[in-house]
Amino acid sequence: MNAVKKRGKIKRIIVTVKKVNGCKVHRPGDNVVFECVDESRVYVHGTICLGALTSLMPKVYAFHNNARFRWADEDDVVVHACPDPETPVVFEVKRECE
Repeated sequence: MNAVKKRGKIKRIIVTVKKVNGCKVHRPGDNVVFECVDESRVYVHGTICLGALTSLMPKVYAFHNNARFRWADEDDVVVHACPDPETPVVFEVKRECE
């Protein structure tokens, strides 16, 4: 059984665009930052299309609640693909703790 790594308070979750193929909204290097205020509130900074935001929210919510993804290479970083088959975008979702 894997031991759960102890973390400090979650400060922010940063979503970074890694790859783009035809998308008119996102560019490689773009960031959306979810600043964690408390257990149930975040401030969101940046621009993101609604399709990507909707598909990303389960991972952002899970990271906000200290979850980890067993298939990910790192506990605090996971890759996410936008579900739009016409203009695929690959995002990196990263949790930062105090």
